Amino acid sequence: MEQCNIKREVGCSECGSLIMRRPNNPNTGKPIKAFFCSTKCKGEHQKRARLITKEQAEQMYLRDGMSAVDIGRLIGRDAKSVWNWMKDWGIPMRPRGADERQHFSKGHTMNVGMKMPDSQRAAISAARKADGSKSLFLPNGDHVLKGRKGKDHPSWKGGVTPLRNAFYASDEWRAACVVVWQRDDAICQNCGLDHRTIDRRVRRFHVHHINSFAAFADLRADPENLVLLCDVCHRWVHSRANADKKFIGR
Repeated sequence: MEQCNIKREVGCSECGSLIMRRPNNPNTGKPIKAFFCSTKCKGEHQKRARLITKEQAEQMYLRDGMSAVDIGRLIGRDAKSVWNWMKDWGIPMRPRGADERQHFSKGHTMNVGMKMPDSQRAAISAARKADGSKSLFLPNGDHVLKGRKGKDHPSWKGGVTPLRNAFYASDEWRAACVVVWQRDDAICQNCGLDHRTIDRRVRRFHVHHINSFAAFADLRADPENLVLLCDVCHRWVHSRANADKKFIGR
């Protein structure tokens, strides 16, 4: 991995100017496909390097009712870029504010939080003790996970977080997500909820790995190992309530 940190002379993928860059991704060790001498060159390159086709954009925007924000979140591009692509392709755009599901609810106030009352905290604590859960705090008031890092933490999965973040930012993952959304017709494969009907202020859809991300590296972007779920069903799949291990592989 030391070789990943050595800069070499490479050509800008847009204008050809010679620049000094690291040839490999320091997190994954994989070769970097494109280099740019400036944000201007990167922007010009990304205008042509569209991650979806016109037909896919029409299907997601017109048939599935997804917004430019939804599509951008799915493929890892900002909503304005997606909007510009669709304008270039001549796709008829909905007027601003046409989707009432994205409107603020009546009386909504932005950036206002709610402090949990002591009575509710006590009720949650009692419920946790009733189902056999241990207290989250030690007698001295410290959280039970305070100071527990790496292999000492119960959620440790072998240190794949940097690799996971790099993978979820890759074109390979975004392309796989597009395939899954189209194959599953924007419908949760557990409860049948249609993404075109949800209130997007409170609900989300996720692409779930059937076989573990950490344990099966070769299946991370395989559509056969992926399934579209709403956020509620995704949490249920990973919970103890999923006794039959539905959508859980090896």
